[in-house]
Amino acid sequence: MNKQYIVILTFPQKIETEIKALRDKYNKATSQIIPHVTLKQPSYLLSDESSIKEELREIARVTNPFIIELDGLSYFQNQKNTAYIALKDKTSVTELHKKIVYALQGKVDEVKKERFELENFTPHATIGEYLSKEDIKIIKQELSYYNPSYSIPIDSFSLYSADSRLQWEPVEEFKLG
Repeated sequence: MNKQYIVILTFPQKIETEIKALRDKYNKATSQIIPHVTLKQPSYLLSDESSIKEELREIARVTNPFIIELDGLSYFQNQKNTAYIALKDKTSVTELHKKIVYALQGKVDEVKKERFELENFTPHATIGEYLSKEDIKIIKQELSYYNPSYSIPIDSFSLYSADSRLQWEPVEEFKLG
């Protein structure tokens, strides 16, 4: 079976540990990959890995470091019923996302055909997804106090790959600037 690839922003260890604890409590299914913000949804490569990495290196080279701010909990209440940590100003993340999506068009094939990219992109860090309505209600009650408001310098993004067991491993980190 083909490997899957995903492009993500990762968090400093302290924040990663905090988000992982929430994920472990409310939705262990998210534990296959470290807490992150997705920049390019899981995809199969239509080009060789080295050419994909070269595209990502070039995007990183021309993108300046920036800061993201976490902005409390929010929810997608739809077929995916997702609890997530929102971002305050999404501009820099969205611009990086667009660069990556456009650069990889025709070079990757998305695993799921749901289009949560470009105009449908909402950068976030997932706590749990495919939750029941009851689970969402519990999370809202239990985490009513929780308001993460970190400012996080972003100076890189990463490419991860997964085998058929969906165990995600880092492939390469791309330094910005």
